[in-house]
Amino acid sequence: MAQVDLDDDFEEPRKKSKRVVLAGAVVAALVGAFVGVKYFDIGVSKEAKRDRHLTRAREQITAQKFNEAIVELRNAIKADPKSAEAHHELGTLLLQKGDYKNAYAEFQRAVDMKPDFIPARLQLGLLYVTARDLTKAKAELAGIRQTDKQAREGNLLAARIAFADKDPNGAIRELKEVLAKNPKEAAVHLDIAQIQTDQKDYKGAEASIQKALEIDPNLGNARIALSQLHKLMGETEQSEKDLLKAAQTDPEL
Repeated sequence: MAQVDLDDDFEEPRKKSKRVVLAGAVVAALVGAFVGVKYFDIGVSKEAKRDRHLTRAREQITAQKFNEAIVELRNAIKADPKSAEAHHELGTLLLQKGDYKNAYAEFQRAVDMKPDFIPARLQLGLLYVTARDLTKAKAELAGIRQTDKQAREGNLLAARIAFADKDPNGAIRELKEVLAKNPKEAAVHLDIAQIQTDQKDYKGAEASIQKALEIDPNLGNARIALSQLHKLMGETEQSEKDLLKAAQTDPEL
């Protein structure tokens, strides 16, 4: 009688059993990992998820980690697609990166979702001015002033429209309206200085730049503007001094 090896008879079932157990363990581990990832989102509102990503995005912006901030803003939009603020903030970052097409799309979405959202309307209007579509820029200006007649954003956009429409005096008038509301806006003084320089009002431009520097003595781009202005005025030595001061103020310029 042939001898039967009982171990051979049971070896294959045991191997199959082990494979089944192993496969089950892998599936359980994957499910557990998935549940673990999602666990903290259980019962969390879309607004809370959105705000969490917005907070992280702003932290990344402060740290100048702009690509990471863009990822967080996209996650905020994924959590709450109707968040005008998230679309606007994403558009602002894309604009800084030179991605005008997608920035425009984000600003438009923000306005579509929240028609009285003035910052997004301002950005849309400025993009229209850049594209020389003053009719659409004026439509955004009307939207801003319908929401708030006194909004500084309305004056800023109106100034850009006026300048593009070859009305420098009208542009300066609008910018001075902004300063009447808040005289400490150094950037607005520099905008006025740029228009005055274009008009060859060099003394007026110099006074405007000095006002900006009184507000913020460390404003490197103001010192660069002053250097360029003095060069136009033929004051080469003073221009070089301004440039040196700018480098000392902001070595990254």
